[in-house]
Amino acid sequence: MTVDHPQVRSGTASRVSELLSRLLPYLGMFVLALLLWMPFGFKDMGLIEEIPINGLLDSGHSLFFITPSSVMSLSRSRPLLTFSFSAAYTLDPNSYQFYNIFMMLFFFGKMVVVYWLVLKFLPGKKLLAFVVGVLFMLYPADTGLFALRVIHAHSAVLAYLLALYLLIQFRVLHGWISWLALLGAGFMIIFSLGQYQIALGAAMVTPFVLLYFGRPYRRTVIAAFAWYASVAMIMLYEVWAGKQPGVTAYEDALVPTSVFTREAFKSMLKAVLVGYERQINGWLAAFNKLNVLPFYWPYVVAALVVSIGIGWWLLHHYRDAESQPISRWRYVLLMVAGLLLFPIGISTYLPLPYYRFNEFRIYLLAMLGSAFVLALALYLLTRTLGRYRDQIFVGLALPFIGLGFLSAFQQHQYYVNASLDQQSILQQIGQQAPQLKPDTNIVVLDRAGTLNKTYVFYKGTYLEASLRYLYKDKTLIAGNCPFYGATAQSDNCQFGATGLEITRPNDTITVSYDHMLLFSNELDGQLKLLTATEVPAEYHLTGYDPMSRIVGQTLPYRMTTLFSCDPALSCYHEIPNALNGAASTTFDLSQADDIGFGWRETEFDEYGDFFHWSVNSMPWVNVNLTDAVDLSLEFRIEHWLNIKVIDSLTLTVNGQDISLTYTTRKSGGRLYHATIPHGISAGQPIHQLIFKTDAPSTVQAAAGTKLGFTLYDLHVRPAQP
Repeated sequence: MTVDHPQVRSGTASRVSELLSRLLPYLGMFVLALLLWMPFGFKDMGLIEEIPINGLLDSGHSLFFITPSSVMSLSRSRPLLTFSFSAAYTLDPNSYQFYNIFMMLFFFGKMVVVYWLVLKFLPGKKLLAFVVGVLFMLYPADTGLFALRVIHAHSAVLAYLLALYLLIQFRVLHGWISWLALLGAGFMIIFSLGQYQIALGAAMVTPFVLLYFGRPYRRTVIAAFAWYASVAMIMLYEVWAGKQPGVTAYEDALVPTSVFTREAFKSMLKAVLVGYERQINGWLAAFNKLNVLPFYWPYVVAALVVSIGIGWWLLHHYRDAESQPISRWRYVLLMVAGLLLFPIGISTYLPLPYYRFNEFRIYLLAMLGSAFVLALALYLLTRTLGRYRDQIFVGLALPFIGLGFLSAFQQHQYYVNASLDQQSILQQIGQQAPQLKPDTNIVVLDRAGTLNKTYVFYKGTYLEASLRYLYKDKTLIAGNCPFYGATAQSDNCQFGATGLEITRPNDTITVSYDHMLLFSNELDGQLKLLTATEVPAEYHLTGYDPMSRIVGQTLPYRMTTLFSCDPALSCYHEIPNALNGAASTTFDLSQADDIGFGWRETEFDEYGDFFHWSVNSMPWVNVNLTDAVDLSLEFRIEHWLNIKVIDSLTLTVNGQDISLTYTTRKSGGRLYHATIPHGISAGQPIHQLIFKTDAPSTVQAAAGTKLGFTLYDLHVRPAQP
C-alpha cells in the first residue's frame, strides 16, 4: 500500500516549473542562433585558410597546439590558433559540418555570457540583458561574422567574455567555488589569447572592472594578480615561440609595420572615428537591405516571435526583479564604459596600418560596446514613460533585432554562395572524373572568371588543396588558367610544346599534357572536361588523352559527405545588389574584394581610403549602367610601379575607346575624367568598364607578384549639360 502525498507532487512540479523558467531564456537564445543557419544548413565549405588547414589535418598533422617545429610554425606565436579547426575536423573529417556547428554554438555562447555579464552589472535587468545579448550576436558592423576562417576569433571572444565573467564571480562569491572561478578565469584568458589576440587590449584593463563591485581589498588584489599572471604567461610564451629559429612568425612580420609617429596616431584616431561611424551606418545599411526581405521573411518573423516570447516570459516571471531600482550614476558609468569598449576592442589592430581601417573581423569584440550602448539608450529612454515602459522597450528593440537578422542573413548568403561556387566546381570535376591515376594533373580554363573571386578557393590558390581533400590523393596537382590574363594569384598560363607552365605567387608548376585533365569553366557555370578534339587548336596539346587518366566510375566517398546540395548551384540565391538590379545612371566603386577582374582584394591607405591594385594589363570593373544619357566618369590613381603603366592607360566601353583626361593632384596622383556618350551600347546595359595598360611590373620584394596601378574613388553620374 502506498500513500500519495500531494505536497510532494506539488513540490516536484514546482521545482520542474522553476527549472523550465530558468532554462527558457537560454532555449530562446539557442533558437535565435540556430535560425541564422536554418536557411543554409551546416555544410558550408572552408573558403580560404580553412582549406589548407583541413588539408594538413587530413595528412595526419596534429594542430591542436602549434609548436615552433610544427608544420604551421608560421603561426607558432598563436599556439591555439587551430584548436577549433582541429576539433571540428576530428569530429567529422569528411566535411566542414562541425565548423558550422561550432560557429553556431559560439554565437549562442556569446549571447549567454553577455546575458550573464549584464546581470552582474545591472542585477535583475533580465530583459535588458537579453536584448544586449541578441544585438551583440548580430550587430551589423563587421563583414566577417559568418566566415569560417575566423572561427578562432569567435572562440577567442567567447573565451575572453567567459574569463571576465568568472573573474567577477571570484570577486562576488566566497568559498571554494570562488577559487574554482578564478582558476577558470585564468584558463579561459590563456585560451583566448592563445588562439587570437583580439582581446589583448581588453585584457590589459579587465581587472579594473572589479572596482565597479566595491572598494578594492585583498581578494581584488589576488584576482588582479592571477589575471595578469595568466596574461603574462601566454604572452611570454608567444614572444618566446615567435623568436625561435625558422620561418618568420606571422606576428613578427606584422610588428615592423607598426609605427607610432604623430601621423600614425592621427591615423589611429581616424580609424576609431571611422569605426564609430560604421556602428551607426551599419544600421542604415541594414535598412537598405529590405529588398532581400522576401528571401528570408519567415526566418525574420520567427526571430521576432521568439524575441517577443522570451521578452514576455522575462517580464511575466521576473517583474519584481525588473523593478529593482539602480542608481543613476551606475547607468551613466556603464554608458561611458560601453562607449570606451569600442576603441579598446579594436586596440589590437590600431597599430597595424593594413588592419586599422578594415571592417573584417576587427569589430567582433568591439561590437559588444555598440550593442550595449544601443540597448541601454533604448532602455533609459523608456524609463521616462509610465506603466507599459518595459513593453515599449521591447517594441523599440524589435526593429533593430529584425534588421540585424536581415543583415546577418544576407551576409551569410554571401559566404554560402561562395561555398556553393566551390562545391559546384568540385562536384562537376568529381562526376566527370570519378577515379584517377596517381600524379594526375587537373587544370581549369576559367572562361567564366569564377576562380577570380576572393572567396572561391582564394582566387584559385586552394583549388589543388580542395581536390586533394576530395580525392584523398596527395599526388594530385591542380591549377587554373585565367582566360583573360593574370589574376592576383596566377599569371597567364603558358602552353608549351610538351606541357603547361603555370606561374603562381610562390612557385611555378609544369603540367605534362599526358597527365592532364583540362576542364573549361563556361559562362553558364557548367564545367566541361575537354576531349582531345575539343581543345582549342592554338594550345597544341601533344599527347593529351584525358580518358587514359580516368580509371573508374565510382564516385569519391567525400562526394557523398562534403556538399550542401546536388547540384550545388540549385541552392544558390543571387543577392540583390546594384549589379543585378535595374540598370542605373549612377555607380560608386564598392569596398568589396570582388569588383571585377584583374584586381587585388581591397586595401586601405593610412587615411582610411580603400583602393584596389591592378594585376594584369586588362582589368575591368563590373557595373550596371544605362546608356540613356551621357555619363560622367571619375576616378583617381595614387600609386604605380612604372610610369609607363598609367601613361598607357586607356578605357573601353562596349568595344569603343573612351577619351580620358586627367589633372595632377597635390599628392602626385592623377584624377581622371571621362564622358561615356549615350547610346554607346545601343540601349543595352553597360556591364564592364575595361582598362588597358602596359604589363604590370614585378614587385622587387615579392618576385611572384606583379602590380600595375591603384584604383580609388571610381564614380559615375549623369553628365551635367
